[in-house]
Amino acid sequence: MQKGFMKKQWLSLVLIVSMVFTGSVSAFGASLKDTKGHWAESSIQSWVDQGLISGYADGTFKPNGKVMRAEFVAFVNRSFGFSQTASVKYGDVKASDWFYKDLSKAAAAGYLDGLNDGAFKSTQTVTRLEAAVILSKLLSLAPSHSADGLKDVASLTDEQKGSIGAVIDAKLMQGNAAGNFRPNDGLTRAEAVVVLTRALTQKFVVYDKPGVYGPESGVEKVSKDVKITVPGVTLRNMDIQGNLTIAESVGNGDVFLKKVSVAGTTAVNGGGANSVHFEDTVVVKVVVNKKDGTVRIVVEGNSEVRDVILESGAKLETDPDSSGKGFQNVTLAETLPADSKVTLSGKFETVDVLATRINIEIPKGQIGTLNVDKQAGDVSVDVNKDAIIADLVLAAVAKVIGQGVIEKATIQANGSSIEQTPKTVEVGSDVQAEVGGKPATNSGGSTTSNSGSGSPSSGTPGTGSGTTVDKSNLTAAIAAAQNKHDAAVEGNDQGNYRFGAKAALLKAIQDAQAVANKSDATQVDVNTAITLLNVAVLSFDSSKNMYNLLDNFKSSYEYYMSLYNSITEGTAPGQAAVGSKAPLFAAIQTASALLRNPTATAEEIQKGYFDFSQASYAFYQGRVTNNYSSVEAVLAIADQVLQNAVEGANVGEYKTLSKGLLELDLTGAREAVAKEYRMLQQDINGYANGVWRSLNKFEQNKITANTTELTGFFMENENGDAFLHVTASVTGSVYAVPFNKYPNSVSDLQEYVSSGIAKTGAVSAGVNKDVQLENLPIGDYKVYHVNDAGQLYVSPYTYAIVPKKATNITATKVVSDGVVTNTISWTDSTTVGVTSYRISRGTTDVVQNSKTIVRYLSPAVQEFVDNDPDLEPGTTYYYWVMAEGPAGGAYVPAAVLATPAP
Repeated sequence: MQKGFMKKQWLSLVLIVSMVFTGSVSAFGASLKDTKGHWAESSIQSWVDQGLISGYADGTFKPNGKVMRAEFVAFVNRSFGFSQTASVKYGDVKASDWFYKDLSKAAAAGYLDGLNDGAFKSTQTVTRLEAAVILSKLLSLAPSHSADGLKDVASLTDEQKGSIGAVIDAKLMQGNAAGNFRPNDGLTRAEAVVVLTRALTQKFVVYDKPGVYGPESGVEKVSKDVKITVPGVTLRNMDIQGNLTIAESVGNGDVFLKKVSVAGTTAVNGGGANSVHFEDTVVVKVVVNKKDGTVRIVVEGNSEVRDVILESGAKLETDPDSSGKGFQNVTLAETLPADSKVTLSGKFETVDVLATRINIEIPKGQIGTLNVDKQAGDVSVDVNKDAIIADLVLAAVAKVIGQGVIEKATIQANGSSIEQTPKTVEVGSDVQAEVGGKPATNSGGSTTSNSGSGSPSSGTPGTGSGTTVDKSNLTAAIAAAQNKHDAAVEGNDQGNYRFGAKAALLKAIQDAQAVANKSDATQVDVNTAITLLNVAVLSFDSSKNMYNLLDNFKSSYEYYMSLYNSITEGTAPGQAAVGSKAPLFAAIQTASALLRNPTATAEEIQKGYFDFSQASYAFYQGRVTNNYSSVEAVLAIADQVLQNAVEGANVGEYKTLSKGLLELDLTGAREAVAKEYRMLQQDINGYANGVWRSLNKFEQNKITANTTELTGFFMENENGDAFLHVTASVTGSVYAVPFNKYPNSVSDLQEYVSSGIAKTGAVSAGVNKDVQLENLPIGDYKVYHVNDAGQLYVSPYTYAIVPKKATNITATKVVSDGVVTNTISWTDSTTVGVTSYRISRGTTDVVQNSKTIVRYLSPAVQEFVDNDPDLEPGTTYYYWVMAEGPAGGAYVPAAVLATPAP
């Protein structure tokens, strides 16, 4: 029995290694056999598409199978992009275990701290309690009492209950209908993927679609960590205050950062030989860990990268036209795999080598200090003829070749060799080495050089006395920052800076000046001060108002008041998260009071604006992702039409420039899908209708054999039925066809008529003829003409059949403690074809001066309670109720009602 158990256990481990790490079972984007229709299908498929998981050899994922501790840790590291490592201290874990590296990453990230009793128990199933504790640590969630009322947590410690409460508050996990959390139940694979996906959305801003993100001008401040999971992403004009991860799933693709600052750590786990570009970008720390070591990072323009830690091979390159500091300090970490290749091209202040058996190539550029640390060894350095090393320190065995210039070399390790002859060489006591093809030894501590000098240097290279510290760039940066500070004006007008920004910049200037005044400051101190000051200046620039804040505050307030009225809570696409409307309305009330306060100061307005922006953005982010299938479907049709269309002058071809104009018309819909705008689902469907209209306009540019243009106009008779009044002398038939149908032949038109969605009528000879189109369903229509020869022509005329007008409108007004509540009720003479209602409000009887306060009210709800905090006692309000139909929002004003002042 025991032998059989061990065999099964080992097989399970092998399968898990294959599933989690190799990615070779199923390619990115492939489907898994057993996840179709599963409740977690979309999350699992998203992980597959991003390369975070693959599957078993038989093409399955086993979503309902339990997840082991080792596997869960691998999931966490993969999804969160952890790459830094620390020592592993578990008695049951060996360095040869497949999960050892993941445990070392978990140790560095700290999310397993205190979870185990000295043993990791890799094959033990992760419980829901353990998952809750890990998630709370991952997101640094505050303990909560929200779990105290659950039935099955009473025996847990306060810390454990606090973690469960925290993940419940964060909507990562929840109890069941019976009031139990099931803390000891094992977590399934599907549950693991879903809860980690939820955690990722809270910790990260994830860019998982190719495109350009960030404003064209100004700077967008991003308070969360940022993660890029696909190639083809450009971030611009961003101040990222957390960490940035370029995920492994980027593969060998490209990522561009343009005018971006990153205050935290930038982890580069993906990217290829021509991939990661920093343009006019300031990055404090970069950690590179690309499995195959092919990633290339280029700094361009006025860019600065303070520290780079290489845990894999890479190519670091400074663009020749770059005007910034470029790469400052580079460390080749001890975890760098043997035989890795590192290429350094451009300007580098210091390069510290801690790794063993690696190859460094320096094709061109300049390195201030290259230090091969004593813990390194067997290092090969190729210095090409266009490269210079100012100070080379070999504290471990290294071989240096090439024709490049080495100003000074300090050799402290036996067996080292330098092919070229440095201008100055220092050899440690009793060290035997080779320089310029000749033995270089030192038995008494003297220094040898190619000029015959025998006196040792008086200072330690780069760190101690005798080294010149250049503060000129720091002084210049301080002067520039001070000028910017003195010229800036804080306020709410466009071009002003946010209140408090000048004080923050002044503090950074003073800190930099303190370093400039420090007599014993090292070059590292000076360069660090420059970097920090540059980050402060970039942050200061981001605080500049790109618009008038008060005007934008009012517009934003009106938009979210209307959205609050229009949106419902639920789990359907486009809906607000359950429980999210109450905090939004509280923010609306606070904003209304502030905007109506005549004594509010500019600083109070600004603070209120940013508080409201934060609350509204949280509401926006919490909304259920929209369903874009309707837009994607019609865009696919448009793509096919564009592919098949030919421009020219022949029948069946399209007029010149028609395809380009259609592409231009499709831009908005394509962008909405690519960026996954979050809006009312009805508005998403509106994009689909817009694409249909663009296709109809494109169709009118098709050259047809029937060149007799149909002229006329639609009218309605006293019964509300439509008829087409034809003013031209034509014969044949006309067809009223729904605007989202795209017939290619007369037989298509006849099929639409047979199915009841289109109407047709005959046109007799003569002018001013009426073609009856009665009983058309509510919707938008376009007109086709077929002449007696059976030739098809699409007319530019469109018509909307709209719902009947509402009747019997009443209203009541209640004023309590100065708070006004207006209730508007109505009934319809018919609700057939009505898809929703829209209500506008104004203080005059001119509808053009009114504002929409609610959209997409259900036809089943013929009442609206207006509790807008802006409603004033003693003011007369006019309401317009509009009945809307399908296909593009056809509607007419239904009635006007004035609510009298009390």
